Amino acid sequence: MVATDELRQFFERARQQGKIRAWGVSQDAGLEVDFARAFAPEGVSQLRSDLLNPSPRPADLAFGVLERLYAVLSGGLLADAWLAGYWRKVLQIDPLAPGVLTRLILGLAASATGCRAILYSTTDPRRVAEAARTVSSPLDAEILTRFRALVEEFREEAAA
Repeated sequence: MVATDELRQFFERARQQGKIRAWGVSQDAGLEVDFARAFAPEGVSQLRSDLLNPSPRPADLAFGVLERLYAVLSGGLLADAWLAGYWRKVLQIDPLAPGVLTRLILGLAASATGCRAILYSTTDPRRVAEAARTVSSPLDAEILTRFRALVEEFREEAAA
């Protein structure tokens, strides 16, 4: 294992030489230990986080905000017609309509994870377009508030 000071010096030297703009720690496992703390405030911290599985502490960036959550929510809604109807009624839009669930998740991701930004990566042009539409034309704040409450209900019922 590389010593923290040695790693910090390496990245700081690369940043000062203009080889990189920023550096940090991306942590997907072992969240009981805060590896990023040793590199603060220079290092950027990244944690996997989503509405159903929020990270145990805030980070600068959240990653993994869409895929796992989308699979769980869409699977649950597709499997339960009553639940899908209930969500349509509460949201006043169909969460299973093309692009809607993605826009709901991405629209709420940054504020719900407590991070300054979300890292969203894809090579699928349709998903890039959906993300761009979410940023350029966000859904109504009231819809996002109702969506967040529905996800909380979903999480509580899944945990029970």
